[in-house]
Amino acid sequence: MNTLFILRERARERERVVVLEGLSYDHRYKLYDGYLFWSRIEDPPTFLPNFKNPCFYDKSGNKQILRCLPYFHIFGVCKTGTTDLYQRLLKHPQIIPNRGILKKETWYWTWRRYGKGSGDPMDFWDHTQWKFIPQNNISWLEPKYTAPNLIRHVLPKIRLIVMLRDPIERLYSHYYHAGYGSNRQSFHRDVMSALQVLHRCRQNFTLRSCLYNQTIMNQLNVPIYASIYHVHMKTWMDVFPSNQIHIIRTEDFSKDLSGHMTELFKFLNISDVSQKLLQNISTTRHAYETQKKKSAGPMLQETWDILKTFFDIENKELVKLLNNTKFNWEDIYLNQRKSVTNKDHMTSHSGHIKEGTTAVTVENASSNHLSTSLPNKTMLSPNNEIHSPESKEPSQHTSGHVHAPAPLR
Repeated sequence: MNTLFILRERARERERVVVLEGLSYDHRYKLYDGYLFWSRIEDPPTFLPNFKNPCFYDKSGNKQILRCLPYFHIFGVCKTGTTDLYQRLLKHPQIIPNRGILKKETWYWTWRRYGKGSGDPMDFWDHTQWKFIPQNNISWLEPKYTAPNLIRHVLPKIRLIVMLRDPIERLYSHYYHAGYGSNRQSFHRDVMSALQVLHRCRQNFTLRSCLYNQTIMNQLNVPIYASIYHVHMKTWMDVFPSNQIHIIRTEDFSKDLSGHMTELFKFLNISDVSQKLLQNISTTRHAYETQKKKSAGPMLQETWDILKTFFDIENKELVKLLNNTKFNWEDIYLNQRKSVTNKDHMTSHSGHIKEGTTAVTVENASSNHLSTSLPNKTMLSPNNEIHSPESKEPSQHTSGHVHAPAPLR
């Protein structure tokens, strides 16, 4: 693409933009340092009444082209089973996929431009570019307007679907999927670093400000921000009513595919399917599994305990927000502990000891009081503060790994 063509296209884009208020002229249109990425705030088109989707006619020269925007949007979360869900939904005769080279993921709202379109699971958590939305003030510490506001501006009646998975396992899977690291030891190191970064930030700023800050995000070597669900869910729930948001817990979805798919069809207000088709939808092989995570094996026990302590506090906020105790994932963790206990019992009787990890002392498995010995003697306290113990050294013993359930990757 030559420079003249780029400049012409840029001029055309600006002619179509409706700027309300906010950023200076130089920053109003530019989302990244390239000509192809500008922040665009557009008036929604006039939708046609005889289509279920938001459809409209778009003028192209002397022609009118029928264009349709998505009727629903799976907006999160990465590594919770969204690809699997998407593939199953496509088997319904009334659902067709997005067009374009990225298929189900468009990065439309949060990574490219703001205007009229669809999005992908990054829309749930990645709001770091909020300063490029004209209605926000760049002097603010956190945004007032984010992707949900822009989506509602264009698609006020859209149906939203979000999948939430055990945040610890989601983080571990995302870590390998996105190429942050290649083994359990690097994951442990990067988790400790990320917790330190968040701890320092939270001394002076709100958690939301920290998670929506590009500088802080760049310092995190693990995608822990995407697992802190309550911050992001509140952003969406403050904009859309609850009857437009369908929340699925990944672990429940994998246990009852047919039941959850039937509920989804009702939520989307589309026709039921035959039992034969429903069985086909439900028995289709899972669409995706992170092979790098599978090769690395389960995370170190000490890493899991540290993350469990951290997420116990964050999940309490999610439970309050959703008014549903299932979103503390304690039933999943309880089954994991039972599984490990049974394996340890079998190991002790067989006379063989499996590979263990650094010592872990658990005062109360169901509480927030966990102390873990680390290479640098760094400990995570129940109130999310990170400190070095003055004298107490945890006793050394061998502990088995916690094997998380493997429903969807």
